[in-house]
Amino acid sequence: MLNLNRCLPASLGELRLTRRFETLLAQEIELAFGFSDELSLELDGQVLLTGTNASKDFGSYDERGYVNLDAHSARLRLEPGVHQLAATLKVSEGFGWGLVLALRGEQVRLLPAEGITGAADS
Repeated sequence: MLNLNRCLPASLGELRLTRRFETLLAQEIELAFGFSDELSLELDGQVLLTGTNASKDFGSYDERGYVNLDAHSARLRLEPGVHQLAATLKVSEGFGWGLVLALRGEQVRLLPAEGITGAADS
């Protein structure tokens, strides 16, 4: 779980995270994830999802825009090899942004993290 507002200022505005992983056999994998505030999620250069999850109201937990692992999921059939997952996150509220993601499958291993890139607001 990445609580971005704890380590990066909201003034950064936008952030792109990438992570490579390897599948050792052809299989269906599952991505379970949640985010705040705006997300574009890609796998191997193909957009899987774009969306917004911002605070709407404080009347109920679901309307607060919190990051929740059970919010979204996708099942994808992948061939063996190295794949890249990329998440572009944008902050639209000044009080928090983040991402949580679980990658599930047999004989799937994460490769070393490569870094973070972003652009400061003008």
